[in-house]
Amino acid sequence: MAVDPYQPCPCGIDKKLKFCCGNEIVGELERVEQAIGGEQRLAALDLINRLLSENSKRPCLHMYKAMVQMGLSELEAARATVQEMLALGEDNPAAQALAAMIDAIDGEPRKGIARLQRALELEQGKLVDVVYQAIGTIGRALYESGEMLAARAHLMFQVGASGSKDQQAVEGLIELQSSGQMPLVAYSAADLMLPDAAGPLSAAGVAAVNESLREAAIGCWAKAIKKLTELTARENEPMLWKNIGVLHTYLAQTDEAIAAFRKYVSLPGVPRDEAVEIEALVQYLSPPSDVDLVSEMTITYSVTDALALQEQLLSNRRLQAMPVDPTMYRTAEEPPPMSVYMVLDREIPASAEGLKIEAIPRVLGELFLFGKQTDRNARVEFVTLKDDQYWNKTLSIAEVLGRFGGGKESEEGIPSISNVGAALMVNWRLPDGTPLELRDALVAEHRQHLMLKVLPEIPRSVLEGKTLRQAAAEPALQNRALAAILLLDLAEPDENPIYNELRKSLGLPTADPIDPSGIRLGTLTPARLVRVDVTKLDDASLVQAYRQSMMLAAARLLKTIAAEVIRRPSLDAELDKAEVYFLLHRTTQSMDEALDYIQKAQAAALATGKSPAQYLLAEVPLRVQRREQQEFVRLVDTIRSKYMSEPGVAQALYQILAQLGLVRPQGGMPMPGGMPGPMAGPPPAAAAPGLWTPDAPAAAPPAAGGKGSKLWLPGMD
Repeated sequence: MAVDPYQPCPCGIDKKLKFCCGNEIVGELERVEQAIGGEQRLAALDLINRLLSENSKRPCLHMYKAMVQMGLSELEAARATVQEMLALGEDNPAAQALAAMIDAIDGEPRKGIARLQRALELEQGKLVDVVYQAIGTIGRALYESGEMLAARAHLMFQVGASGSKDQQAVEGLIELQSSGQMPLVAYSAADLMLPDAAGPLSAAGVAAVNESLREAAIGCWAKAIKKLTELTARENEPMLWKNIGVLHTYLAQTDEAIAAFRKYVSLPGVPRDEAVEIEALVQYLSPPSDVDLVSEMTITYSVTDALALQEQLLSNRRLQAMPVDPTMYRTAEEPPPMSVYMVLDREIPASAEGLKIEAIPRVLGELFLFGKQTDRNARVEFVTLKDDQYWNKTLSIAEVLGRFGGGKESEEGIPSISNVGAALMVNWRLPDGTPLELRDALVAEHRQHLMLKVLPEIPRSVLEGKTLRQAAAEPALQNRALAAILLLDLAEPDENPIYNELRKSLGLPTADPIDPSGIRLGTLTPARLVRVDVTKLDDASLVQAYRQSMMLAAARLLKTIAAEVIRRPSLDAELDKAEVYFLLHRTTQSMDEALDYIQKAQAAALATGKSPAQYLLAEVPLRVQRREQQEFVRLVDTIRSKYMSEPGVAQALYQILAQLGLVRPQGGMPMPGGMPGPMAGPPPAAAAPGLWTPDAPAAAPPAAGGKGSKLWLPGMD
């Protein structure tokens, strides 16, 4: 494509190319762009260097050079080139954007945000290509670093700037929103509030807010914050503080966002539901403090006779031998342990008949027996959580080691799990053959006890160090208590009445169903939309809610709304019921339900004359997980005989079979046995359905050359 000398200079300076970098290099720039477009980076670099040797003060040449160096993964060279470009003028949007991209690639997206903001302020909505690309680079880097709200803001901005035409940007946003890493309350402060002309703001205040919104619309979020903050000195209205908080989340400025949101909910006029949701977001954003964390402890004991101790351990009915995975120790400067054991607080009952909760063995931790090494004596390492039973657990280990155990050599801990997560953990070892119905009933009974009796007594930093029960009794902390419960409630895959029971037991208002009559759905946050009685929605509103839940990839919301969509024949022509069934199969934790939904998706597709191939493919892993070999063979034969010629089906089937380990990497017939064998090791302990806790920190990475966390928790096997 020919380069027009009268086009804006690609470096972003507000001049025509002819008057910025010079008319005499227009033809050379065409060659540079062609080389870059043809992936001929080294040739492009040689050409750029030759041009720079003739005139080193052309910003666009430095820009192209830095881009090529980044493409060659020469990050430090690119950084030096950008510094040369900035030396020609700090007010160069492309230079600031390239510096932002380098920061992001180098693992410092927060630093890159400030540079990108400078580029956007210089651009004032024009967005030359390199600035546009920097928005996505920063967004993806923020996503990878766990800054979900800021990542979403950047990716949303990029999608909007492209008019949703940039497929890569759209896919990045979809991936983020379907990741499950954003709680529903995050969407309560995802968008900026508009000023009400009839509200308490003065005319000048409304104008100032509108100006801040214009700045925000072109990505100048830091500038918008400055304008709003200046306005709060004159008009201290709640919506100003909410917008300030929202904009700070866009910039990954967590502390500033928390302060603004706390100011917002402290002001009169904020509805309680709104205040609770924003407080829940604050709690989600707040880093855990020492009071919130439970350490994973490794206690080391000397051993007098490792072989004799191993015989003693193998005969102990309170221990269960576990397989030793050598890969856990591949980088460690020591051999694997001789043996590993799950330590229980009592013997496993012979059967589950008449089993009561108080008789179920609880997992205390894991015991690792290491033999004598060249530079180290034999030892035992006991790994457990430092909870309120920690002292009793250490006494149990001393009893287990008996006469072969020496003294305690060391005791080390790493904060690894939230106190809420530790307290709500159902850490059992059920007898072999425990019926699933009994297991579920026991877990449900125990979780009710944990939720109503244990959870309210756990101190939390977000409650100023108080427990839920104490916070609920203080008017100033009641919204914080409600927010803590809301986070747990919304993390459940299905509505669970236990949370309203908890609220009632603490004297707090319950979260009741919302009658949608007379309410515009668009005014409801996702956290409130889950409470809507969907049976009372008209068809148009239900479709609107369905599409919103799909966009948010919120499983709980989608499950409720999609089930109502299925029940309405009036929507058969408007929505693809096969697709709705397919989405439902992905939202359930029940394998039976998932299989039922996917088979209904197949039937719905056939009923409308469409191919059921994608839904047959989705059934394959379900049959493998259920160990139904005959059904698996029938299913694969059906796909091969009827649908293999459809575009993408053969590749998708191969990929599924390869992921399941049923074909060799080179392709070919299924491996011997056809179906995966049972997992090695002891039967799994009972685990409650996954309960996300809002204050649970990310797992710490293992120390260099170490073994990482050795503590077995329910569900890990």
